[in-house]
Amino acid sequence: MEKKNVKQLDIFSMNIEPKEPTEKAKEPERENIEVDEVVIQLDSLDEQFQVKDFVEIIRTKNKVDPSDELYVSEFIGKKGTIVEIEKKSNPIAYWVDFGKSRGIFYASDMRFIR
Repeated sequence: MEKKNVKQLDIFSMNIEPKEPTEKAKEPERENIEVDEVVIQLDSLDEQFQVKDFVEIIRTKNKVDPSDELYVSEFIGKKGTIVEIEKKSNPIAYWVDFGKSRGIFYASDMRFIR
């Protein structure tokens, strides 16, 4: 390469060789994991679920009212289908049909299955 002063330097004619990525910049290896059910935890949206969504009742840590905790504890681990949404409730409440029983829950009490 011929010498040029700074004003005449043409960076497009330079031959720059790429460097090997450093340890930090290397992409981590990914594992393929097979899952029977994809479970998505939804956060604070106004209406997180829809009628016909299949959900599972979960234990939440943020229960303030002991009667809510007692009610929900009877359903933890049960899976059912949302059949009705109580939009006038604050927060929104969802009626879930478990086949032999029904219950009403907040979004924080459930996780989406499909």
